[in-house]
Amino acid sequence: MSYKIEEKPLLKAKILTVFLKLADEKRNVDFQSESIDQLWAIKGVKEDHLFELSELGAIHFEMLGEDGFAPIIVAGITNNTHDQLLNCLAQLGNDSNLLEERITLL
Repeated sequence: MSYKIEEKPLLKAKILTVFLKLADEKRNVDFQSESIDQLWAIKGVKEDHLFELSELGAIHFEMLGEDGFAPIIVAGITNNTHDQLLNCLAQLGNDSNLLEERITLL
């Protein structure tokens, strides 16, 4: 079963955190770097999630190339990356509070 990234705030937060950590001074993320393994080490992360986050404006991610050749990946953080991460953390905090309330009512 495939989930949209918006339905997985923890996964979204982890991806955005890695992008923020790996971004250079020009806000680019180098997918040729060994450090990118941190992104693929996140359980459940897929390229589709990166495309979704790019559509949301949370990151920039695109693959350029022709058939038969390895794609060139252009990726980086945007002006919205920090806000998107804060929204994820707020959503996770709200989810945690709701769960605590439910447990208390039991």
